[in-house]
Amino acid sequence: MPADRLPNPGCLPPAGAAPTLSPPPGLRRAGERPAVALARAYLAEHQTEEVFLRDVARAARLSPFYFCKTFRRETGLTFVDYLARLRIETVKARLFNPHVRISEAAYASGFQSLSQFNRVFRRIVGEAPTRFRGRRQDEAPVPPVAHGNSVGAAESQRLPA
Repeated sequence: MPADRLPNPGCLPPAGAAPTLSPPPGLRRAGERPAVALARAYLAEHQTEEVFLRDVARAARLSPFYFCKTFRRETGLTFVDYLARLRIETVKARLFNPHVRISEAAYASGFQSLSQFNRVFRRIVGEAPTRFRGRRQDEAPVPPVAHGNSVGAAESQRLPA
């Protein structure tokens, strides 16, 4: 196996340590299989990188075929759809910062190309990223501004006793 195709060392236990077969405490959802929780943890940690099915399946300690079958049954989403939604949620959070360009948010969240990002964003969110950002900025509450009051800004912020 070529070195660039080896699994990410972060998904393997330290040398000499016995592998754990359960997800970290607090990660597993009620009724969720440990393998799916391990896969979700791996995806959350590596979502900004190029993610391969075999690496996620290895982290979940399942064969790729059985992982896909189990993951879809447990989550209702395919592995690819789940990863796309995870990345889109990260992009949406980054788009609240008006100083971050949409392309920067897309690449920082793990998308490899802008055309792929735009296509996935529209499919999941239902609108273009620029429209999403514009609508969110229009909905953002505007802080009150003092207009020549004799009361100072600090006093107008005070709560009544």
